[in-house]
Amino acid sequence: MPRGVDEDESMGFKKPSRIIDREDEYQRRRLNRVISPERHDAFASRDKTPDVSVRTYADVMGEEALKREKEDTLRLIAKKKK
Repeated sequence: MPRGVDEDESMGFKKPSRIIDREDEYQRRRLNRVISPERHDAFASRDKTPDVSVRTYADVMGEEALKREKEDTLRLIAKKKK
């Protein structure tokens, strides 16, 4: 037997109207993500060797992989403690 929208709302089962209200913690992580970290333009220096202190795409991706691995390890440790 289908119910009307008014019956659901009166019983306290109203769905959140905003998408962000329906998101869980995993889905909210996208809001904290760094979209484009600073990188060096490899073609800006032409024939010169790039400075060692400059972050490249490979450096950024390596850092992100390490950060994910650290988070996974900490999560696994916390799970084992329980």
